[in-house]
Amino acid sequence: MPNGGIKKYVSLVCGLIIMLLIMNPILHFLKSDFNFEEKFKTIMDSTKKNAVIDIDDKAKALSDIRERQTNVLSHSQGNQEGEHAKVKSFAK
Repeated sequence: MPNGGIKKYVSLVCGLIIMLLIMNPILHFLKSDFNFEEKFKTIMDSTKKNAVIDIDDKAKALSDIRERQTNVLSHSQGNQEGEHAKVKSFAK
């Protein structure tokens, strides 16, 4: 860097350039037609759809589990009734 009185001006110009480099993307973003409400609504709709799909998947899984448990229970009750019939016929 230069010495003396010019050093102040060089620092000032470098600082301004750095500020412009930092501010340029921010200004570009603010100038654009970015609709926060529309973007937020899109994100929320997507989140709701994903939540509904997740709930549906869990409901199907629970339904499958309940069906399997019902089948196992009815199968085991059928075996118990068959064993009771065998015991009754053996006792006669």
